[in-house]
Amino acid sequence: MTLIAEVEAVSPFGWRSRWPEEYLLDLALEHGDWLSIHTEERWGGSIEGLAEVRRRMTRHGIDKPLVAKGIHRSDSALRQALAVADYALVVGRWPHGLEPDLQARLIFEPSYPGQVVLAISEFVSVSARPRLVLNRRDLDTGERSTDTPSPSLVKGLHRGNDPWVVQASFIETDADLDPVADAYLVGSNLVEFLEARGLGMAEVVG
Repeated sequence: MTLIAEVEAVSPFGWRSRWPEEYLLDLALEHGDWLSIHTEERWGGSIEGLAEVRRRMTRHGIDKPLVAKGIHRSDSALRQALAVADYALVVGRWPHGLEPDLQARLIFEPSYPGQVVLAISEFVSVSARPRLVLNRRDLDTGERSTDTPSPSLVKGLHRGNDPWVVQASFIETDADLDPVADAYLVGSNLVEFLEARGLGMAEVVG
């Protein structure tokens, strides 16, 4: 399974990390297979911050996929994100106005279970393998969602196209991982998750 290490220092639900953002970024760069950076202001993110991380990766020769993590309510916001990142998350809508080559670089997070089938059908026209995030957190309340479909269910709906399924939220140890998922995204619990694996402080990449 692929670890998407997310740099998350604050959330709109009143949570704030006790770790400095620079420390979280060092850990993510060191231990993540992929890197996720917020572009959403409510999570302390911005396009400028995303671009700075890209420059830092380039400066130090770090070649890992970079994900722009945000809701991205407009196609313009997605174009900005994809001008910097390798992939961009889009939540709850399919951007029909976006160019097909950019649509092929999206990771879709459904707002409700019924959108899973829609997302897979839309993805098929632009990419051989749909990429989906199954977020177990309700983005309106911050609480655990009760209707997030399981990776097994989503893969059962693929209709000949094997989705790349990302499990997200409420992951603290390996025991929380669904073995059916292809990847898992860890943000607010990144330090604790890595410590549970016996991984300590990353080398600081300034």
